Amino acid sequence: MELDEDRDADSDSPITATNTESTSELLARLQNAVCSSPVKIYVGRNTNIRPALIEQDIRCEVSPQYFAKCFDKDSPFARFKEADEEDRSFTFADYTPDTVKVFLYWLTYRRIPAMSKLDTGAFMLGSEYQLLLARCWAFGEDKEIPRMQNAVMKAFIASLRQVEMTVDVLQKVLKFAMRESRLRVAVLEEALYLEADGGELLEGLDVKGVFGFGYDMSRAKTAIDKRRGRRGRAAEYLVKV
Repeated sequence: MELDEDRDADSDSPITATNTESTSELLARLQNAVCSSPVKIYVGRNTNIRPALIEQDIRCEVSPQYFAKCFDKDSPFARFKEADEEDRSFTFADYTPDTVKVFLYWLTYRRIPAMSKLDTGAFMLGSEYQLLLARCWAFGEDKEIPRMQNAVMKAFIASLRQVEMTVDVLQKVLKFAMRESRLRVAVLEEALYLEADGGELLEGLDVKGVFGFGYDMSRAKTAIDKRRGRRGRAAEYLVKV
């Protein structure tokens, strides 16, 4: 399944997959994958659970600024200079298992799984899906995977059109979204749009510890004013690839 980056960058159609295996089914398949140059990816902190196996070249291709440097013996950021095949692994302890599963899904299909494809072990609300997408965007930013960020952002914006963002989602996203990031600006613009439509997302919002909130809110207000109160299109929040 190939991703047409140019098409998706200019449209607001969501990049989600509904006709594929679920995230848990994919993980089970990757746990038994045969790779010529495997890299282990643990889903969660428990390294006793079998990891997913991914080809090294695939990871380096999607993130030359992060993953590729881990394998570059001449890079000061190299993690695996002397490591043999058994030691080449990643455990993303700062991220939830569902976030890592979405990453594996995107790495395989270049699509973000639809909510129906997420095996979370419980019924997932639309607001929970939005929060998961926001965390996946932050994962992509941290690991320098801009194509994943853009795929997630399109799915995130589409979800905001389907399910109204809650105060809880806004509050939590502001706590981890970086200052001046497209994600933070996107949720602030959405909050302003909903406020104009009678919402109360900004009233009583706790911005303590949200570094740069005032500056980002000012940017969001300017953007909304330029659009004459209209929402932004997904393409306006994409990062440079």
